[in-house]
Amino acid sequence: MAAKQLVADKGWLVLPSLEVRVTRTDPECGLFEARRFFGRNETWQFDRVVLEVAVGEVRPDAIGYIGDAGHGVEIRVTHEVDADKQAYLARLMLPSIEVDLAALVGKVVTFDALEAAVITSVENKRWLLHPHQAAWEAQLLAGFEDWRRARLADLARLKERSIRPPAPRPIPTDVYQAANEKYRALAPKEKWERLERQLGVRRKDFPSYLRVALREGGDAVLADKDLWQGAVFVQFVLGAGNEDRLGKRMPNDGVLSAWLAQRYGVKGGEDAARPAARSYLNYLRACGFLRLQGVDLYVAHNQLEAPTQQPPASPPPPEPSAPSIQWRDTWPDDERLRLWATEASNSGGGFVADWFVGWLLSLDAPPPLKEAQTAFLKAKGSPAEVMTVLRSMGVVANTWRYFSYGEPAPWNDG
Repeated sequence: MAAKQLVADKGWLVLPSLEVRVTRTDPECGLFEARRFFGRNETWQFDRVVLEVAVGEVRPDAIGYIGDAGHGVEIRVTHEVDADKQAYLARLMLPSIEVDLAALVGKVVTFDALEAAVITSVENKRWLLHPHQAAWEAQLLAGFEDWRRARLADLARLKERSIRPPAPRPIPTDVYQAANEKYRALAPKEKWERLERQLGVRRKDFPSYLRVALREGGDAVLADKDLWQGAVFVQFVLGAGNEDRLGKRMPNDGVLSAWLAQRYGVKGGEDAARPAARSYLNYLRACGFLRLQGVDLYVAHNQLEAPTQQPPASPPPPEPSAPSIQWRDTWPDDERLRLWATEASNSGGGFVADWFVGWLLSLDAPPPLKEAQTAFLKAKGSPAEVMTVLRSMGVVANTWRYFSYGEPAPWNDG
C-alpha cells in the first residue's frame, strides 16, 4: 500500500530498458538471431495518478496518466502478474510495468529505501507491455535480408573451394515442440493408424465422445474432429502402460488450445481454439471422464469404455460468461477482509462490512452466488456489486488482490 501511495505522491518513476530478441529460420542459411536493449534511462512523468481503478476486467495497482494516455504500474510482493492478466493488458494496449519488491519482504525498510526501490531503481522492474516492442522487433528483423545475402555468399564461396559448409545452427526447441513437429510431418493415413493403435479400436467404431460435434469453435482446429478429440483423449485421459492418469489434473482450455495449435494448427490464431477446447472439456466432464475440483478439472475415469453415466445427447453449452464464485484456498486475515470490503463498497449506501465478513467466516461450505447476493443485500449492499467486492476482498479465484499470508477458509482442511 505504501509503494502504491509513493507512485501517486511522486507522480513519476524511472523505467527499465527492454531487451528485444528476434529469430527467423531460413532453410538454407540456418538461424538468424538479433537482440538489443531499447529505452535506457527513460521515465514516466505523470500528470495525475489513480490507484486501483478498474480497467475492463482488471484493476491495476496504479494508473498514471500523461495527458489522456494511461500507463499501468503493478506492485509485486509475492505473486507476479499472471499470464491471463498480462494478456488482458495487452489486449487493452495499456503500457504497463511491474515493480518487484519481493527482496524487501521480511526486512526493516525505511521509506527512503522503499522510494528508491519503487521510483528510481530499474533492476527490480520489468515490462509487462511496452508500446514500441513490435516496432523494435520489426527494426531488428529488417537486418534479416542483409544477413541472408551475406550468408549465401559465404556458402557459395565455400562450395567453390569444395569445402563442406558448417551445419546450420540447430533450432532451439523443447521436447513437446519436437514431438508435435514430428507428428505434423506424418501422412494423414499414418496419423489415423497411430491413433487407432493407441485406442485399440478402428475409426469407424470410435465411441460418440471421440467424435463430438461442438457448438462453439468446432471448425477452428485444422483436423477432423475425431482425430483431434481422440488425440486429446489419448494424451490426457486414457490410462496407458505404467502411466496411470487417474486423478491427474487436466490442462485448462488455454493450455489445451496451445497444444492443439502446435499439433494441428488452428484458424485465426492460437486463442481461436479455446472455445473448442473448453466445450470438449465440458463434454468429457458431463460424460463422467473428468471431475471438477476447485477451479481445475481432474481425470475421474481413464478407460476407453464410458463411465456408468450416459454421455449427454449433445455437448453442454460453454461455461456462462456471467461471474461465478470460485473460492481461494486461503484468505487474508479478518482485518484486511473488513478493510477491503469497506473500500470496495464505499458507495455511500451504508454497507455493513463487519456483518458480511462475519457471515462469510461463519460458513461451513462455499455459498452459491444467489446465497451470497442475498447476504450482501442483508448487509445493505447492492447484489449486483457482490462479485466486485469479493474480488477486492481477495477471497475468490479471480481476485484483484495479491497477498502472501492469509487465513484458511473455514471449509479448507489445511
